[in-house]
Amino acid sequence: MTKNTLYLREMGMDDKTIETNIKNHRVRVIDNIDIEYKGQRYNMFFEFTIGEHFYMRRTNKRTGAPLKKPVKEIILKNGLFIDTEYRRYNKRSDGNFDPCCYRQGALEKEFYLEHFDYSKESVLEVVNRYKIGEPFTDICLIETTAKEIIKTKGGYREKDILGEGKDFNTEGDSYFMIGSTWNDDHKIIRCNKRTWEPKDNGRQLTVVDHCDIDLITGQITG
Repeated sequence: MTKNTLYLREMGMDDKTIETNIKNHRVRVIDNIDIEYKGQRYNMFFEFTIGEHFYMRRTNKRTGAPLKKPVKEIILKNGLFIDTEYRRYNKRSDGNFDPCCYRQGALEKEFYLEHFDYSKESVLEVVNRYKIGEPFTDICLIETTAKEIIKTKGGYREKDILGEGKDFNTEGDSYFMIGSTWNDDHKIIRCNKRTWEPKDNGRQLTVVDHCDIDLITGQITG
């Protein structure tokens, strides 16, 4: 990983049938990105999802006559959708300030109309277009990368914590979270193992073990 790597969290469902190089339905930035758009500066949050880009055709292609029912025309099957958010502080009558969140709809529409596909390359192009400072040159999907480190460098315990192939209803699951250190030298992701434990008259998922993965050095600790 380099200092110009863009780190994305995989927030949706993993799906190997997705035809691009992002195999998750929803990803988002870890850190907001400073951009300048139409003369205004923003500390912008980005989230990206996959979906069809389409329009409803209302006329006959050959004659131009109106159709009785609109026909859905697919422009791009694996299209990129963008959600943005930024914060502004609005002054109250008492002189204090309230934080308010907004989206930049014009920017979202601009990229939609260019019909980017849902890929790492498209995400890089989107975030770099108006980014202030050095552009990002690479993308790290943090959960995917952490899993690969555990699979290649982890021992039996770490692979058991990851728990791939286990039955959720009987054996529990695992999940990732940002660890205690996230800076230019070390970016730590924690993998938590959860099992079903008795709770009152039922049961609940309880964290019983964990390990920490450094995305920069590739080391596993904990």
